[in-house]
Amino acid sequence: MITLRSVTFVFIPLLCLILTGCVQLPDELRSPADTDVVTDYATLAALSSDGKDAKAELTTVRIGGVIASIDNRAKQTRLVLVSLPIGHGGRPDIDQEPQGRFVVYVSRFLDPMAYHKGRLLTVLGTADGVETIKVGEHSQSAPVIQGQGVHLWTITQRVMTDRIAPLLAPCNGIICRYQGPSEGQIINTVE
Repeated sequence: MITLRSVTFVFIPLLCLILTGCVQLPDELRSPADTDVVTDYATLAALSSDGKDAKAELTTVRIGGVIASIDNRAKQTRLVLVSLPIGHGGRPDIDQEPQGRFVVYVSRFLDPMAYHKGRLLTVLGTADGVETIKVGEHSQSAPVIQGQGVHLWTITQRVMTDRIAPLLAPCNGIICRYQGPSEGQIINTVE
């Protein structure tokens, strides 16, 4: 018979497990609760290409990608990023294909040793039209964001090895010898 006590013993630990698994945004990427946030490149590009209307300029954007270049100026830093889709925690998804490029202006100095080419970054800011950028000899239009918050991410690697093969090796008493190669894979995660 199912009692309240047995349901409680199952439900409470399950609820705790679910709540601890929730991904949280870093503080610098949080927007006000009543603000709609654009989080995908296609919507940002469409808003930015419509011209400088009031709606596009007031649009809050949270978007991430890989730093392609950084340029520190007198009163601001200009970043060009290659866009990657982001998850609920704001982390760029490194398993997805790039979607396009965008430009971010941040009104402070960002050290190029930390914010160098190839690092993962997520930005919170407002859309601010388009700008022509050069990729090699090619010119293209890219959406512009006035950045208010930026967060650098790191890629960590784990190595998962095949642990089944040693269990199948012949044993003599308590001594088991397995001398064959192990197979495994490298798993990259964004933190």
